[in-house]
Amino acid sequence: MTDAPTFAAADATEDQGPRPIREALREDAAEARAWADHRVKRARDAVRDEPIRACLYALGLGVVIGMMAGR
Repeated sequence: MTDAPTFAAADATEDQGPRPIREALREDAAEARAWADHRVKRARDAVRDEPIRACLYALGLGVVIGMMAGR
């Protein structure tokens, strides 16, 4: 009978447990989204500043992937 309050306390803790995890996930997702938006903006700016260089990098990467896929 002495274990009953312990189980009740454990149930109360479990009810509060997932909420902080959800909040943490939302915060992490928002931070990841902001990081990705920043990186996309930097990539777009780099392509606008030097389009030929970006095309040559894309061409080189395509050649390397094509060579690896051909094996």
